[in-house]
Amino acid sequence: MNHKASLLLAALLACAVLPGAALAADAPESAHVLYPVEVVEYTEGDRPRLEKTYILTAGEDPAAIPTADFEREGRTYTLLDLPRRDQTESDAKLHTEAVAVESKSKDMDKILPLLPTTREVTTEDGYTGVLTLDTASVQVEAAGYLNAGDPNVDRSKNSALVPPGFGTPTSNLPGSGEPLTPNLSADSPLNTATGNTAIVSGVTMLPPTSITGGGTNTGGNVSVSTAYTPVTQDLYYSGGHLGTLKIPALDLSVKVYQGTGSAQLAKGAGHFTDTSIWDGNVAVCAHNRGVNNHFGRIHTLDVGDRITLTTRLGTRTYEVTSVSKISETDRSMLNATADNCLTLFTCVRDEREYRWCVRAVEV
Repeated sequence: MNHKASLLLAALLACAVLPGAALAADAPESAHVLYPVEVVEYTEGDRPRLEKTYILTAGEDPAAIPTADFEREGRTYTLLDLPRRDQTESDAKLHTEAVAVESKSKDMDKILPLLPTTREVTTEDGYTGVLTLDTASVQVEAAGYLNAGDPNVDRSKNSALVPPGFGTPTSNLPGSGEPLTPNLSADSPLNTATGNTAIVSGVTMLPPTSITGGGTNTGGNVSVSTAYTPVTQDLYYSGGHLGTLKIPALDLSVKVYQGTGSAQLAKGAGHFTDTSIWDGNVAVCAHNRGVNNHFGRIHTLDVGDRITLTTRLGTRTYEVTSVSKISETDRSMLNATADNCLTLFTCVRDEREYRWCVRAVEV
């Protein structure tokens, strides 16, 4: 699990009648201005109110939030309060490891006690968690043959093994492969197996969190292959974005930026940094209301609606296959896939514990 510090501020503004000349004089000078992720307009008594919400990362300065009086629809608004709330953001990802052990028996009841049921891990990129044994993925392979010193055992090329294919689950295991001559296989009476190798895979198990969630993931198989294209510097356009997303059914065209923080979502849609940008699963999110409500209507899409994504690698067309409401802690739709697909996320209005999720596949 990774943690990121952020700051939540809500600017409460009230309508007032102030001289227009004073507005420019009181406006703070700032080289960098932050934009709200949400703006709510309401009335308290007979006085109009605006509430703007800003989400700041640990490196952003709250002084960049505009606090000067401003005019809107013929009314002048002045700042009443700027409450803040610190919060820690956590995220999780799937992690699988393979373990090999030696056993003198191929009996699964004797092999399983040799395997660790759990293991604490810390990945190179800072994620921590506990791996759990996936017993369904255990495989038994012949590890070698007892032929040393035995003059009756054929040691010629007839007893050689054809190595497994590159990238297969057993490609790095000693003694793995298919016999060059089938009559001298492991089951042949001319060879006596001395041991078996058990392969076990597990996945990171993380508790749910209050911000981005994690959930508990189980399963995994070392033989599953997925597609993934990392974001590299040459994939950025001159404007700083990675691509353009278009949804004709919603008359939407929005630029996609790397990251899902407030700075990116203030400019357009955000690309989940731990997902692919081209091959496999490309995951993108955006706001559903406020000034930049790009994904405010994605839950109205129908199965079969088309979506296009254009990057420096080309243009792909996807077709919507599902529109669902999922828990905010459900990150399964961020997992890598073998097929090329596009996954869109946004919040559900007035239901903070849920997210809209649209999955589309390449056509």
